[in-house]
Amino acid sequence: GALGFGGYWWLTQQVEKYTDTEPAPMPSIEMEAEEVAELKRQIENFFSRTMPEAGETNTETITDRAEESDAAPELVLTADEINALIQSNETFVDRAYIEIKDGRVLAKVTIPTDQIPGGAGRHFNADAEVEVSLQNGVLIIQIVDAKVKGESLPEEFANELSKQNFGKELYDDAETAKVLQRFESVEVVEDSIRMRLKNPKDQQPKTSLEKSPPSATEGQPSADVTAEAEPLRT
Repeated sequence: GALGFGGYWWLTQQVEKYTDTEPAPMPSIEMEAEEVAELKRQIENFFSRTMPEAGETNTETITDRAEESDAAPELVLTADEINALIQSNETFVDRAYIEIKDGRVLAKVTIPTDQIPGGAGRHFNADAEVEVSLQNGVLIIQIVDAKVKGESLPEEFANELSKQNFGKELYDDAETAKVLQRFESVEVVEDSIRMRLKNPKDQQPKTSLEKSPPSATEGQPSADVTAEAEPLRT
């Protein structure tokens, strides 16, 4: 009992040290509402253009920055574009701001800590390095390094934080989840994030004569988006 109380006391003291009563203010990107609407329209056009059943479109979109090839198309987003999308999203507005430099995603984040003992009504405000990937078809967003008020987190905190998938909330929206399922890979390249779709031919519905024989995994549950991310290998 004393050990349990001591551990709980230590944890609450650490939470108080590394959290704040107010969320940290996030920088804002200067982009007009019309520009954000146009960005969203271009993204919608990207998916419409790459859907097997979609009609032709001559609209120039952000995908034109990706190299033309026989490979599956890519959606390429810069940090400014991602920040504009974050600011326009009710779930993530004022919770994150990112920069992408030399293939690294650097972020300012503010995360409510109500689920942590002693964290009710407090916020984890940090400068972090974020890793974005696709594991077993699930988008994984992990904090791989973080500093609070210029101080690195204790190893125990850092390890636990790196196991959390901050991308799982995206799957709360059915339409967003459906879109994410169409990606084959996600990677950070230089100053942008590139998301490659599965080959459109692979997404076309098969006729009864074209259907493949059942695989050994058919009927198995799909990847669990709520599961913890795989621990980072150092």
